[in-house]
Amino acid sequence: MTNADRGQPTSWSIGAIGIEETAVLSLISPSFGAPLISGVGDIGGFVHDDIRVSPRTGMFSNPVFGNTDCLDFAENNSAIIVRVGTSQQNGAISNNGGKSWSPFASAPPGMDGGSIAISPDGLIIVWTRQNVGAVPYYSKNNGNSWQQSKGSPGLRYISDRVNTNFYGYDPNSGIVYISSDGGATFSTLDSGLPTGTGLLRAAPGHPSDLWLSAGQSWDNSAGLFRSISGSKFTRIPSIGYTASFGFGKPAPGSTYPAIYLQGTSSNMNALYRSDNAGASWTRINDPAHQYGGATVVIGDPKLYGRVYIGTNGRGILCGDKQ
Repeated sequence: MTNADRGQPTSWSIGAIGIEETAVLSLISPSFGAPLISGVGDIGGFVHDDIRVSPRTGMFSNPVFGNTDCLDFAENNSAIIVRVGTSQQNGAISNNGGKSWSPFASAPPGMDGGSIAISPDGLIIVWTRQNVGAVPYYSKNNGNSWQQSKGSPGLRYISDRVNTNFYGYDPNSGIVYISSDGGATFSTLDSGLPTGTGLLRAAPGHPSDLWLSAGQSWDNSAGLFRSISGSKFTRIPSIGYTASFGFGKPAPGSTYPAIYLQGTSSNMNALYRSDNAGASWTRINDPAHQYGGATVVIGDPKLYGRVYIGTNGRGILCGDKQ
């Protein structure tokens, strides 16, 4: 480096031969089959039928994606999985937990990855391309044909985990939208929420139970919010800015999913778990295990205490309650 400062020749070598950073874009843990299915950058994604070994079937095929932007599964029939990503054929469905895939027979105009959501019964799919201003489309025949929705453009839509509602959050306006007609039309559920960034999720096993992390990391209005049965969102005490969160199997004796979260509580940025619907939080990492930041955090619906952490460059981490 001193030679470089002096304008003299330097010698460089690469010590990471054969190693590729893995940026995680999406994770799901269905209630049936493989414990984990991943969507990653550059190498598509994988069905992790055994998290202790490299995925036996290799990366997704039929079709092969560069990036798998988004995954979702039908909550009441979780063998049905959908994925979208970047390729000439950029959407696919599986009816056997990801063991095999079928490309959608058609795609909305101009689709190039984006986000996808599927209803709990597996009968309705809502797809939005990743481009700003792109309108959502919905299909009621497994992707054989698509109809344009009247939903707000450019949003990431999610499905309710019990009923056939779909939802979307606009981080530019702070509005949450709801569709009660299978994604055909959307109306305002709540407004005036923090803007900047946002992650909207629906709680498994509880109809119309929504959680939203919203706001920028430097904004005191940033936090975690909840809406129950169509009510306005209320802030969860003690939680500030949240990078990601997700749900897992309830704690013994509880009926509400455990919540796993990467964010701030009492000004401490860490990984947390709540076993009582956000009333209290337990830190589940320590200063020696911070993982360089989490882009995706979800729990496992089949094993209490298990959390999966997707990172922007160092793959997927799995943690179990000790």
